[in-house]
Amino acid sequence: MLRYIFQDWNANHGSRKARFIASFFRVVQLLGKQNAFLRFVGVPLLATYELFVVWVLKVEIRHPTQIGPGLCLVGCATTVVHQSSILGANCRIGNCVTIGIKRGPQDCPTIGDNVSIGPNSVIIGAIHIGDGVIIEPGSVVLHDVKPYTVISGNPARVNATNQNSRL
Repeated sequence: MLRYIFQDWNANHGSRKARFIASFFRVVQLLGKQNAFLRFVGVPLLATYELFVVWVLKVEIRHPTQIGPGLCLVGCATTVVHQSSILGANCRIGNCVTIGIKRGPQDCPTIGDNVSIGPNSVIIGAIHIGDGVIIEPGSVVLHDVKPYTVISGNPARVNATNQNSRL
């Protein structure tokens, strides 16, 4: 888990705010996985994370969320990731992104490795986003996405003009 902090740190070079949020998230995530005594001792830190990162900075990424190493937060404003969602390694999340449930707590997306999510995008429901997918800004993703595709629109569809391009 400590290795993830350094990978997140490197992924967010140039943004002190994103580095702070990603590092703080990893620390409280580590505390949440410890025995009851360490979780109890870490309650003030968890409360500080909740108050500062979630309420003040408006980045709602709860500590139980499964996120792989190399998390990159671009802009990091009003970002919401439901705690039952699963994100792979090296995910890039733009600002004002919502990743969450459609009906119930187990109805959350699974996002693969090396996925880039553009600003103002919404990903909801029990869907799978494949590895290497690029979700263009303002997209609403409601269905599974095959690996290494570019999608855009509301509802999101494969963007044929950018099929072979990368961000």
